[in-house]
Amino acid sequence: MVARGQLVLLCSTTFLYALCFMAQAPLLPYMIDKLGAKESNTYGLLMSTFSGLQLVGSLLSGPLVDAYGGKLLLIISFASSAACYTMTATASSIWMLFVSRLATLMQHAVLAARTIVTAQSPADERAALLGYIGASYGCGFALGPAAGGLLSSISLQATAWAAAAGSVLALGIVALLLPADSPSKQQQRKEHSTSSSGSSNGAAVPAPQQQRVFSIASLAAVVQHPGVPSLLLVQACSGLAQSVFQSTFSLLIKKQYGLSSKANGMMLSYVGCCIVFAQAVVIKPVSKRVGETAAVRGGCGLLVLSFLALGSCRELWQLLACLLPLAVAGVTVATLNVARLTKAVPTSQAGTVMALDMSLGSGLRTVAPLLGTWMMQRYGYPAVAGSCAALVLAALLQQLAIGRQEVDASSGQQEKKEQ
Repeated sequence: MVARGQLVLLCSTTFLYALCFMAQAPLLPYMIDKLGAKESNTYGLLMSTFSGLQLVGSLLSGPLVDAYGGKLLLIISFASSAACYTMTATASSIWMLFVSRLATLMQHAVLAARTIVTAQSPADERAALLGYIGASYGCGFALGPAAGGLLSSISLQATAWAAAAGSVLALGIVALLLPADSPSKQQQRKEHSTSSSGSSNGAAVPAPQQQRVFSIASLAAVVQHPGVPSLLLVQACSGLAQSVFQSTFSLLIKKQYGLSSKANGMMLSYVGCCIVFAQAVVIKPVSKRVGETAAVRGGCGLLVLSFLALGSCRELWQLLACLLPLAVAGVTVATLNVARLTKAVPTSQAGTVMALDMSLGSGLRTVAPLLGTWMMQRYGYPAVAGSCAALVLAALLQQLAIGRQEVDASSGQQEKKEQ
């Protein structure tokens, strides 16, 4: 079981990670406008560039964190964050703003924190502990836009400088206080002990092979586990819908409702509060009462209804009312699917399967901003919301098609292996 002090450190640094990221992210449309570029197209391209880099970085980070542990990836992530936000603060042209996104290639603190928790927690407690990491991220997500909006009254650059300082603080906390870990090596020692015991009983058990970092074969091996392809397909459908919504939300707030950068930040803070509510109050009791599979199906159904309602919003209070179920359902589906993915593979491959999930999300976010801004400009926001509802409906139908036998069977096999 993960130690309480270690969990507190992971939650604290995850909070700082989200706080710094969300303090500056909602202000990028305003910074693009200030630098004299065409806002919608440039913003979509900037977000797609960021997501493309995250896609590549996720595939690199998964085997890395399995082989060398989460602490190393946390250090790299916060160093990358500090570099990105420093370059954002000093950007004086659009191309410099694009260059600042290069540092986000290895910005994967959430993956590192999730891997540490997964490697040191029993399967039946994993969803709840991952929920704590998610709640910490949600708190930063909630407070970051508000803090960034307030700092933007000084200047847009002041927000980026504050985010850089917060990243340096988190880097120091991880480097000095967080214990070293190496999940895959711990698992290999456990497997080696089992093989030694088998050999003493006269059975020849092959010794575990050393994992190759950045191996395509290791990524392919993870996908071959029963249940993983189906779960990733569900993540793809629901993830694309949420990515399209998220990539167009700041533009919706600015254009349709005419809110300032400060009010935009407050609106995103409200969304963050909804996410924290879901992580802290909804996920654990609901998943224990009805099961993770049923909870994901219910979340998908609620997402479909929320997106349909979102497309018909005309007043700000209507938008606020729709955002609560949308945020709660979205984070419930995403968190529980991650927990189910980690149960479908051996613990030593947990980082890799979560990296595949995050790289899938990054790949979707590469196309989502361009797709979302194009639909918004050509057909209006109701078309964006309707498309999101259709995508989540496809995820729900996929859930109903695969049933729960495949994943539950693989989860049971994994629990037996870990006992």
